[in-house]
Amino acid sequence: MVADVFRHPDLRSWVRSNWSELVRAVLILAKAWIVAGRPGAGGASPSRSFESWSKVIGGILHHAGIPGFLGNLEESYEESTQEERGIKACECLVESCECREVGVNELYPL
Repeated sequence: MVADVFRHPDLRSWVRSNWSELVRAVLILAKAWIVAGRPGAGGASPSRSFESWSKVIGGILHHAGIPGFLGNLEESYEESTQEERGIKACECLVESCECREVGVNELYPL
């Protein structure tokens, strides 16, 4: 669940202002993971497109006490598939309606 209130409402500005501290924190986490022997991500599924990267990041996060990296990957793939279907439906609508007004009864089947 996404929080309703963010700690840093203007995240980009906050990141720019705190860049060196963020890089330092990431390097500390990575070094701790390396010193620990590069433990795995605790059963997290690696991304199909970025296996090496996802194993490393998942391992670092899991070692830091943040489990569940890419735990919602399949759900995310399903959502993107639904979004792609919606985009395709819009493309079909534009092609089939020839810039005329359409009703719900024409939209729903698409």
